[in-house]
Amino acid sequence: MQTQPIKTLVYALLLAGLATAGTSQAQITPWSDALSVPPDPAQPLRWHAGGQWQHDDNVLRSSQGAVADHIWVANAGVRFDQTYSLQRVELSADLDAYRYDRSSGLNFNALNYLAAWHWGWGPLWSGRLGSERRQWVDRLGDATGQGLIRRIETTQLAQAQYRLNPSWRALVGVYDRRQDNTDPRGQEPDSTVRGGELGLRYVLPSDSSVAYRLRQGRGSYAGAAAQSASGDFTEREHVFDGSWVATGALRMQGQLGHLAREHAQEPGRDYSGWLGRLGAQWQVSGKTSVNAGLLRELATYQTLDASYYEGYRLYVAPQWQAGAKTWLRLRLEQGERQYKGALPGTLASGRQDRLSISSLELQWQPLRTLNLIASVQRDQRRSNIAGADFSARILALSAQINF
Repeated sequence: MQTQPIKTLVYALLLAGLATAGTSQAQITPWSDALSVPPDPAQPLRWHAGGQWQHDDNVLRSSQGAVADHIWVANAGVRFDQTYSLQRVELSADLDAYRYDRSSGLNFNALNYLAAWHWGWGPLWSGRLGSERRQWVDRLGDATGQGLIRRIETTQLAQAQYRLNPSWRALVGVYDRRQDNTDPRGQEPDSTVRGGELGLRYVLPSDSSVAYRLRQGRGSYAGAAAQSASGDFTEREHVFDGSWVATGALRMQGQLGHLAREHAQEPGRDYSGWLGRLGAQWQVSGKTSVNAGLLRELATYQTLDASYYEGYRLYVAPQWQAGAKTWLRLRLEQGERQYKGALPGTLASGRQDRLSISSLELQWQPLRTLNLIASVQRDQRRSNIAGADFSARILALSAQINF
């Protein structure tokens, strides 16, 4: 067995840990295993529909008096991805309906979509116009009497790059990013950020690349935070991102950034720090692959004894193709969060949370268009603050049709 890809992956993860790599956004976003995937010209239009049954033994992520429930999820979606000469059109939409047997107040519908035009104009100009909406349940966030925190993140952007020479590109862009959530306490407040970016990208002959961007934005809080003294804020981000095609079997992408957020009306809420992410895909053999990632977090969390939290999450997700139509997947994730930035005159809580997720999934594809999946998952949080601990187990069965 060749050991060089293993050493490369290990060294990269260690380097990211030393550099405290993470995401270049203040908002916490779900981690995606997938790296950039080119369109499939043989099937530009794809539909899917399915359903899932879940049993969750601690729906509210409570430290005591756990409430168990059965959850039914119906899903339907469509994806279109087509290239026309120098232009690429990418459209997708998914609708998920969650229904609880006992806790009907937790029922909700989730809409996710992506609309992007990857444009090209002659040999020198290219760019992207896009709009994206992502909605998800934060299973590791602070639950309330209303249940788990649900988050919605919407982004609109316009980007362009100019080819200075065969290797160098100049970058420019504008963006509008909004986050909403169902936290009635406003500890992780709704916010909107609008800004622009300038940068340079260097492209290697192997299609690997590295880029630097300077982002400057102005934002505001909504909901409970908008009524407090924190008011509007400004953001400045220095972002390095790149992709590396190490071998035919190993690909890596990552970002390393430094974010500073300043509040004009309440400077005690200011914070800054490193954040970013690193992801790798390694095809060990024809039947075995491994995804791995490291995420550095930095996000607003406003209470009297904290203004933000910082932390990390590290995951490893191997996959084994047990047969021609059967796959077995394991995912192990560990993380930590530290809450900082107590207001002047208040005592910091010193809160620290240790987070873990582990899951095992079995997928069977009896037909080319049908996928059947059984999975078991455990979510856990251990905190030095009373009442913040929880442990939950989820059993799920699902079926999905693709056509």
